[in-house]
Parts: sequence; structure tokens; C-alpha cells
Amino acid sequence: MTDSSFAPSEPGSLPEFMLERYTAFTQQRKRARFFRVWHSPWKQAPAEIEVTADTLMASTGPWWKTAEPVSANYSPGAEVWMGRPHRIN
Repeated sequence: MTDSSFAPSEPGSLPEFMLERYTAFTQQRKRARFFRVWHSPWKQAPAEIEVTADTLMASTGPWWKTAEPVSANYSPGAEVWMGRPHRIN
């Protein structure tokens, strides 16, 4: 792919919904936290995938046996800034 193949997601599209998140969540034991994320809109392009190994996803539970990919996108990357974790009460 060339650089001209990549563009920001269309407003209101599934890729925009999936890629343009600016809050992330994490949990370790019972300690839930969130942190803010800042980045320019991801330059991306649709991608086709082939799952050749699913052991990591399969280890998360039986849901994976019936899951089906809906879409895939590839991005050459972007500069991302993350804030400090905040407790979720």
C-alpha cells in the first residue's frame, strides 16, 4: 500500500467508531482505572484478515468459538499520548 491509500475514517462509520476512542480502560484484580488518550485521526485502510492462530483469543473464554470478524482496518501508525490512570469508583 502507498501512503495515498490511507485516510481518516468516514464520519459516522464503523471504522470511525472503533478507531477514534479517546478513553481507555484497564483492570487489575478489583482495581478498575481509566486514562485519556490523545491522537490525530488514524490514517487507515480496509484490510482482509486470515486467522492462522487463535490461541490467545480462545484462552479468554468460549465466546470465541462463535465469533466472526466484522471488519478489519490497518494503520501505519500515529503518535499517541496517554494520560495517567484515574480510579473508577
